[in-house]
Amino acid sequence: MAEVLQVPDVAVDVGDNSAATSLISEAAVADGQDLKLLDDSDAQGTSEEVSSLLPGAKAAAVISANAEGQHTPWFAWPLLFASLVAFSSAAVVFASIPDVPTFTLAAWRLQLTTCLLSPAAIYQYMQLSTADRKRLLRNILLVLASGAFLGVHFSFWVWAIHHTSLTHALLFSSAAPLLIAIGTLIMRKPISTGEILGTCLGMVGVLALTQANKVDRQVTLAGDFSAFLTAVFFCGYIIIGAHLRKWLPIFLYATPVTGFAALLLSIAALVVGEATFSGSGNTGLFGWMTDKAYLPKILYLAVVPGIVGHTGFNALLKWMPALLITLALTVEPLIGTFIGWSVGLAQIPGVWTYSGGAVLLVSTCIVVVAGDRRQQAAAAKESSCMSQKVFFEDASDHCNFTTDIELAGK
Repeated sequence: MAEVLQVPDVAVDVGDNSAATSLISEAAVADGQDLKLLDDSDAQGTSEEVSSLLPGAKAAAVISANAEGQHTPWFAWPLLFASLVAFSSAAVVFASIPDVPTFTLAAWRLQLTTCLLSPAAIYQYMQLSTADRKRLLRNILLVLASGAFLGVHFSFWVWAIHHTSLTHALLFSSAAPLLIAIGTLIMRKPISTGEILGTCLGMVGVLALTQANKVDRQVTLAGDFSAFLTAVFFCGYIIIGAHLRKWLPIFLYATPVTGFAALLLSIAALVVGEATFSGSGNTGLFGWMTDKAYLPKILYLAVVPGIVGHTGFNALLKWMPALLITLALTVEPLIGTFIGWSVGLAQIPGVWTYSGGAVLLVSTCIVVVAGDRRQQAAAAKESSCMSQKVFFEDASDHCNFTTDIELAGK
């Protein structure tokens, strides 16, 4: 009787991962137990470990939610709410600083964030292996490209907040999932019917929103278009980030990206004459440091939405599915508008904004859910194909082994 190889389940937690993906390696062992790896960044290096632990076993990798199989602790829900409120309040604070020019205000926000992130980035760099340091150097152009996307994203975002209604700025800037679906369709990559229908529905919502400028004095087409471009450049930032965060620690990724974005915005502020090195207040490149009127608000933007909000969502990926967090983020326009209205910076939206916004939010949810289901189906199909391949390979190996024994016996 063949000896059964007992292999306990192993879960290697790799911490925060903004890509919210994981790998589950199903080992072909006699007792059917699994070896679970919680991050695809370890896939390459783990194949050798699996081979050493499971002689003769074949591993099949399938994508699943990072929080799959984990119990959601009670404090995750208050953290989700706090992160949503922190994230949604950013637009309101930006809107409360109308006297600071666009590039200067965006640069201030990223300058302070870079300063706050730098100590953690230095620590993570010291812990990085020599191989990963060389890998970071090879990918430095991607890091800078992500920073460029982030900088342009912030410039359009700040300009939109000051040139259209707060609600419209939030709605258009949250349309990134729709834009990614459109890009997927244009590049002829796999896309589901639900994603296509959701995108079409989203376009209807956008058209309805553009009619609001006829009845709402705060709404302008130029401001709405700037908010739309915010989502466009955010897609570039997210796509590059999802690639680099597979292996690059979070602070070591966020700090150079944010720092380069701050540098580009600072240069832009100097070039267009918005700010000077020697200036103070809203004309100073580092005016937030010297003016007591601006320092508390910039500090709030850097700490609360910038660190508490983003870090909170990253932390939640350990206990909650990425789909749930993505859907939760779609309520940002509602929370942001309510906060803005409560402090007198936003008016009650009109009929066109209500109807178009509702359609846009629903369509975004449809695209997100349909995309998640498509990815799960593709992963299941790939797992099934790999399992069949493993079965036939094992059967072939068994036949060859039997034949060798028969030949040896003869």
